[in-house]
Amino acid sequence: MKSVYRNYRVIPSVFPAGKKSKVTIRTLGESVDLTPGSEYIVRVFGENSGTERFDKVVFSEYRAVPDQNGDLVFDHTFEGEQRHVIKIYRPESDMELRYTSINYGRKRSPVNNTAVLSVYSLGEDLYGLKAFKGEFHTHTTGSDGQQDVCHTVGNYRSGGFDFLAITDHYVMETSLEALETFKDMPVSMTLVPGEEVHYQPTERIHAVNFGGRDSVNGYWRAHPDKVKEQAEAVMASLPGLPEGVDREDYAYRVWIARKTAEFGGLTVLSHPHWVWGDMNFIPDAVTEQLIKDKVYDCLELTNNTTNDLTVDLWSELRGRGFDIPVVGCSDAHNTDLDYSERPADRYSYVLAKDRSAESIISAVKAGRSAAVDARDRRIWVFGPYRIAKFARFIADNFDPAYQKLCEPQGFLLAEYDRKQPDTDLLLESLNKRSDAFCRDFYGY
Repeated sequence: MKSVYRNYRVIPSVFPAGKKSKVTIRTLGESVDLTPGSEYIVRVFGENSGTERFDKVVFSEYRAVPDQNGDLVFDHTFEGEQRHVIKIYRPESDMELRYTSINYGRKRSPVNNTAVLSVYSLGEDLYGLKAFKGEFHTHTTGSDGQQDVCHTVGNYRSGGFDFLAITDHYVMETSLEALETFKDMPVSMTLVPGEEVHYQPTERIHAVNFGGRDSVNGYWRAHPDKVKEQAEAVMASLPGLPEGVDREDYAYRVWIARKTAEFGGLTVLSHPHWVWGDMNFIPDAVTEQLIKDKVYDCLELTNNTTNDLTVDLWSELRGRGFDIPVVGCSDAHNTDLDYSERPADRYSYVLAKDRSAESIISAVKAGRSAAVDARDRRIWVFGPYRIAKFARFIADNFDPAYQKLCEPQGFLLAEYDRKQPDTDLLLESLNKRSDAFCRDFYGY
């Protein structure tokens, strides 16, 4: 986490575009505290407000004196939907540290002379929404994963996740076990029913049912003859398909999507470029046709296997007029925090009113989601440009501190089923702090 965010906080850090708003800048330690009565210069400019010449950047300048709380407070209108930079310049007199017999009037480092902070302004249709970090696709010991339900939930919360669906192969029961275990959990994290749906005629048919009230896998096992009849009806209704798209295979993919929708779930097109059996998990012709026909609600754009080709295909199809919302998923089978392919490095941001399953599903379908790949100490964000820009701001300016606040919650959740003393009291106290940080950041 950047040191500036340990030392300063802008409250709020998200503003309505084009409306005058009150800005409060708070220091978080004696080393950066503001001197009562001193005047500070504050400059504000948007990242898109410059010109081709950096010596002609357009900015607003304010002169502010700390209030009774030691905060700098001023009014500003943030124009446009963009990131804005706030620079605080200290007067020379403010560089003096308290004199003691040890430091002999030592001064602050010149590095601390200027603070550079970031905030964001959103358009009317997005202001009031929050970017919730979540996982749509992961596994536990309920299928081929390596961690149990509690450790999986705890590991994701430690990564700052706001919502999670466990999507074990062939079964929804594991995700329902998580909901039952954590039904009284005093933590702001939503657990969502989920499963990875498999169906014949080929093992290549995988799809995620996120948030469905019933199991598609369970329906298939209970009604195999009825499913076959329904899939054959779908197959008979299909128009001509391109070369390379098997008619029966495609019909079952359509059936899965329709049954998931009937159960109220979000259908996720999973890892099309996972190499399995020395070939793409889904032939490109099938992936393209599924997206063109809008069979799935969204595309899994980042995954713990390969994702660059999926990004390329998605970009090309968008250019040809065939769009689909995207999400980021880890498809984790090992969620340990020190695992090289740890799940906290691949995730989604969803701009929604709240973190309920209904709000998340609605937001994804509306295209308000972005996929993130944050491996190897760099962050790549993919999605509609305005959504991706805000998601990147959140990843840089909100998530590092929020994740630190969530880490101790995750360790307690990992042993939640062992009923350790005072666990709920500790979780409730920790949750109040992470919630307060979130309210301060967004201002709503």
